[in-house]
Amino acid sequence: MRVREMLAGLFLLCFGAGAADGHTQALKAEIKLAQTVVKINDDLSVTTAIRNIGAVEETFVVWTCSYPSQWRADNPNVRGYVIPCQQNVPGNVKLRPGETFTRPVRVHVGLKTPERRQSVTFRLGYGTDAYFGTVEPAPKSPAIWSNAVTVTVVPK
Repeated sequence: MRVREMLAGLFLLCFGAGAADGHTQALKAEIKLAQTVVKINDDLSVTTAIRNIGAVEETFVVWTCSYPSQWRADNPNVRGYVIPCQQNVPGNVKLRPGETFTRPVRVHVGLKTPERRQSVTFRLGYGTDAYFGTVEPAPKSPAIWSNAVTVTVVPK
């Protein structure tokens, strides 16, 4: 539990720094699908991008192994993965105005009715609400939500 508290504090510090000095964070999340059709209960690769759309340099935290866990879907049929590793280390990413940090993540699209074609629309949210949503007390920094994408799910 002590490690979670420390990690939550680090994350809050990185996301809260902008609010403390009076400017709002100008990061925008964007996602792109590697494919638009997936078989039921299969994984899907999503390219995530965090872009600095502001006028000043922005800093945020990216974890070496749990970066996919820093994203949360707004659709309960879409889940990210926790990637096991020996040492999960936070790193600061600094983006100058106009720069973008891009990294792929895998998500799982699971549906209960696999007998017919269905569309699943979702967004991914990046941030403290996304990563530390189960930690009490939960940090108050809101997630940075991406654009919505739609994938067609077909039976196996």
